[in-house]
Amino acid sequence: MKLSLRPIPCLALALTLSIWPGCRDGDSTSCEPYSASWQLSATATDLAWVFISDEDGQLVAEQSAEAQDDVDISTEECADAHTLSALTIGSATVNDGGNPRTETLYRLTTVLGAPNGFDWDTLALLPLQEWEVTIGNVTSVERLVWPAERRATFQGDIILDPAADVLGFAINARGDEAAYFELTANSNVMPRAIIFPRIDSSTLSADYSTAPSTSNLGAVNLPDNNDWQYSLYGLVDDAIALMDYPRQPDLVNGSFNPTGLLSSRVDRYRLRVNRPAFYNGIAYDALAYDFSPSGFPINLTAIPSIIDYQRTDEELSITTPANTPLVYEVRIFDYTGPGPWIDWTIYGTPEALSSFLLPDWPGMVTAQRDQLLGAGRSTAIQIRALQVQSNASYIDFLDALASKNQQWLWEEGLIEWSTITDY
Repeated sequence: MKLSLRPIPCLALALTLSIWPGCRDGDSTSCEPYSASWQLSATATDLAWVFISDEDGQLVAEQSAEAQDDVDISTEECADAHTLSALTIGSATVNDGGNPRTETLYRLTTVLGAPNGFDWDTLALLPLQEWEVTIGNVTSVERLVWPAERRATFQGDIILDPAADVLGFAINARGDEAAYFELTANSNVMPRAIIFPRIDSSTLSADYSTAPSTSNLGAVNLPDNNDWQYSLYGLVDDAIALMDYPRQPDLVNGSFNPTGLLSSRVDRYRLRVNRPAFYNGIAYDALAYDFSPSGFPINLTAIPSIIDYQRTDEELSITTPANTPLVYEVRIFDYTGPGPWIDWTIYGTPEALSSFLLPDWPGMVTAQRDQLLGAGRSTAIQIRALQVQSNASYIDFLDALASKNQQWLWEEGLIEWSTITDY
């Protein structure tokens, strides 16, 4: 279904330029009424809305819709950018003392400074499928690790055909992923690496005798003596596979040596290093680095990571004393107690979020908004400050966000710091 609020061309209003604020005097041809589009996900079970707000949080335009609609929305007035939001009403399931129950969930995304012509896409993920894997020239199996499971050993069934020296097993994965395994076999001490680029375009069979050995890539020196986690990914033919992570123990400190492949079989690496923290049992990353290393060893430099958050009624003020980020990601959420629940994510520049009024909602859900943001609830707010090492702009970030370019942040060299507190 295609829904549209049609913009009114400035030239058609030439006779009323003196009273209509949308066009600039003497320059009617350059007037551009604000327009945007938003493809809604399939998660809504009832109504959904896309709406535009001004800097005071008041509605400028709204459009009701349904799940999976591609909504066009516009204003009559000229504007280079606006606050653009999408709201879906869906459901979430919680395990309450062993008994699952379903609650209504109001999920929102708000983009501050969304440029004229902004187009939000919805990423359609390929479904999980079962894929058969065979590895030849295997006479015995000492250990098989599939890091995608994030376990020390493979959890599925393993079949070894002694007559044919063939190892067989099955994995559940998406077709657009790569697959990477570590196999210790044939009484060898060191594991060898089995890697398949883009599962749906590969025949998942390999020869153990020609598989390369895994190697320690070199030290990664951490910025402090806290406990950290890491994930090392390899990119092969534009598909990505998890290759290494801390196993026993689950945390590292001081430094660590990731395991990978020193060969042309991996186009490049992605390394994410994060310092975990907890708020009322909620896990989050207090500090994280996510980038494509040019080589090893690596020295991660400590950065100031304080976030100051203040709220007066529905006005938010977020600042960082040092190291101003490129963008803030603010999430207001409540998944405790009786529903309905809220999960509201807001993206904006530090300037925009230094003093920001939460936008109004469309009239049909105003009462629900008041209830969800009212006193007496266990609402929390998470603030992520995102900085990149390149010269990227906020608009570059929005382009990647809207197009679901999931690689953009770590390709630009991400440093993020985060906090969770009471809303």
